[in-house]
Amino acid sequence: MNAALLLTVALTASPATDYGSLFERMTHANGLVQDRLTDRETVSCAATGFVAYGSAMLVEQGAADRDEVLDRLRRGFRTTVHANPARNRGWLAHFTDSAGRPKPYSEISTIDTAIFYSGYLRAAEILGDREFVTEVQTYLGQIDVDWMMRDGYFVHGFFWPEQADHPRWINHNWNDSSEGAILYHLFNRPFEPQVVRYDFPLFVYCYPLCFFDDARYEGYLTKAIDYQTRTFGYCGVTATDGPDGYVVDSTDVVSPLLLGSLAGKYPAAQKTLSDLRLDPKAPAVHLSTGWSSKDPIAIDIASALILRHRLEAQRRKEAASRVDTTG
Repeated sequence: MNAALLLTVALTASPATDYGSLFERMTHANGLVQDRLTDRETVSCAATGFVAYGSAMLVEQGAADRDEVLDRLRRGFRTTVHANPARNRGWLAHFTDSAGRPKPYSEISTIDTAIFYSGYLRAAEILGDREFVTEVQTYLGQIDVDWMMRDGYFVHGFFWPEQADHPRWINHNWNDSSEGAILYHLFNRPFEPQVVRYDFPLFVYCYPLCFFDDARYEGYLTKAIDYQTRTFGYCGVTATDGPDGYVVDSTDVVSPLLLGSLAGKYPAAQKTLSDLRLDPKAPAVHLSTGWSSKDPIAIDIASALILRHRLEAQRRKEAASRVDTTG
């Protein structure tokens, strides 16, 4: 089945079943998850972590078999950590080949490492496998955290120049109101952003909320949605595919899939979907031409499932609390 047809079939009818079908199609026999559906040779550690978490959620919803998912997750985790070169001190390459070997062009990424481990920890906890939780925590504890910190903030990561003995550091810190918060939460480090902005692409505020409740980031997301709505007349600007390739913060590309995950809590997201007549199953749409992505990106699909599930659970909890208060 080609990518366009698969995406048409997936994310329709029974959403949980179809998410599971996509996850399976994007996962190799060794448990690693490719970055996008059409590229079998490029794996993303962040995608592997997000899909692990999303797969465990499907088990929780009764839409996937626990033992099958747990076996696949164990294989993916072990393949990743065993293939990681010792010189990375536990930190992972953003992109690897299908065997888990770092791509020569890939950065060793703090945030993608954090997403990988956060996803696996949440997955192991949901599946209730104490041995697997301990295994993930053991490898997490071996990461050289201080090596990647400068003045209390995590750096973005580094590259290994060809035939070099020392890394080339990326000269940026996770010191702002972005997805970098995941690092501080995972490693239990204090975090106070030096820079607070509401004009980042929406995913940076959404990713932390996939892993933990945070009133501050809920506020950031609300203000970011408000900013986009006031500035562009719509929201949903993020990082995803455009007609000419991957784009970050392109105001002519929106993600209906992300908007669909947000619509239950954020009226502006639902209004954008309605006003622009967008299909909430579409990963990305180019507004000027009507082009729509037919090549699913794993992190987009999995994070949309996770965010939708968490926001729905939050709404149910808030509703129950109001009933208890009025009762």
